[in-house]
Amino acid sequence: MVVRLLVTADIHSPKYFGRFREAVRGLGRFDGVLIAGDLMEGGSIDGLRVLIDVLRGLSDVVFAVPGN
Repeated sequence: MVVRLLVTADIHSPKYFGRFREAVRGLGRFDGVLIAGDLMEGGSIDGLRVLIDVLRGLSDVVFAVPGN
């Protein structure tokens, strides 16, 4: 059995969100996503919603550490 897990950090949405979105585009779905810190930098509720939508497209299971 193969488990596909995406592990990333320092998205700093919205600052580097575009880079993150481009990096994961076309990778398909994962069994889980782990974001190991620095999810947002400033940002807004609308920006968080966009980030959540992208993460939902990657996996149903997402664990995130919002800060350090």
